[in-house]
Amino acid sequence: MNKAPRESSLAQEARPAPRWRRRIFFAVAAAALLGAAFKVYGDYTHVEAVQFYRITPDAAFEVAGPGLLDATNRVVISAQLEGRLTGLQVARNDSVKPGDLLATIDAEEIASQLVSLRADAAAAEEHVAEARSEKTRIDSVVEKAAEDLQRRRSLAARGIASQSDLSAAEAAFQQGKAELERAATSINRALAQAKSSFALRQVMEARYANAAPKSPIAGVVVSREPSVGDLVRPGQKIMEIVDPKSIVVSARFDESVMGQMETGQSAKVRFISEPSAFRDGRVVELHRIVDQETREFAADISVAALPKNWALGQRANVLVEVAHDSRSMLAPISFLARRDGRGGFWFYKDGRAHWGTVAIGYSIGGFVEIVSGLKANDIIVEPEGRYEFERVALAAQPANP
Repeated sequence: MNKAPRESSLAQEARPAPRWRRRIFFAVAAAALLGAAFKVYGDYTHVEAVQFYRITPDAAFEVAGPGLLDATNRVVISAQLEGRLTGLQVARNDSVKPGDLLATIDAEEIASQLVSLRADAAAAEEHVAEARSEKTRIDSVVEKAAEDLQRRRSLAARGIASQSDLSAAEAAFQQGKAELERAATSINRALAQAKSSFALRQVMEARYANAAPKSPIAGVVVSREPSVGDLVRPGQKIMEIVDPKSIVVSARFDESVMGQMETGQSAKVRFISEPSAFRDGRVVELHRIVDQETREFAADISVAALPKNWALGQRANVLVEVAHDSRSMLAPISFLARRDGRGGFWFYKDGRAHWGTVAIGYSIGGFVEIVSGLKANDIIVEPEGRYEFERVALAAQPANP
């Protein structure tokens, strides 16, 4: 009884699929193949403008480093004694000359002591003069006693003078010599006292001079901290003076470029306050200490013209032009890539990107030495997103690493 339905089901399964299903399948497959073809075509025909760098042998290149405005000749004026600040003769940004009075500190007690010491020194000088005068008088007495003794000896030898007269003359001569020695001692004592008084007076005069500090250099007052009436103590900063001729930018560079830098090299300085302006500069000094943490060394860069408004500690960026005299080539580190564990570059050839491996040497600033694999005038392109035979176009200007 169930045989007929079962045969009908088997007949339906053996019946071929409708044509519209086959058509949909082939349409989807064709669309997928067409999409893949378009993607491959687009990838290999689309032209993308990319950054590039042309390899140049023995080329001069720039190394960059951050810097701060500094001065090699700067003086901090500080209080040398305790007292109340009674006057400030200069303000910030004032220009001063050597010897100009900068400030005054109350020093009445020192002034009183100085008056007393000056009187003591004058009295000591008078004692020296009196001692020398006394010695001069005694010299005359001794000289006369010597002449009298000589005459008495002559008379005694001829029997004219008595022995007592001769003895008295000898006694007077010996007494004069003793007084002469005492006079010399008095002079030495008076000289020592005068020297001591003079030294004490000098010390007090120096302390009194510290109550009116003067400028030791020609420059500009860049800071002034206390106000009139403030109590200052020894060592407390009053103001700072900077010689504008000694202003430099103290820049920091990686130690890898130390061998390529030297004094006299040209530099460009761009202050943060003037982001669009480059000022000419020159390397004037290389510091001989490398920071143990950052592995950087400092170099002082003179600036041909300072900004209208400048301040010590002002930030700047410095570019120094250095020469590479090695026979090997230099390439920007940012263009270096790795593929299958080996370093290399994407080369530009006939409008396409091609991968090539290189042998790498030392690094210097933003560049790396290429021992082999590069030659002069090779063009390398930025590595991000590159693939073999990609069509690329070079940007209008080469990259400036």
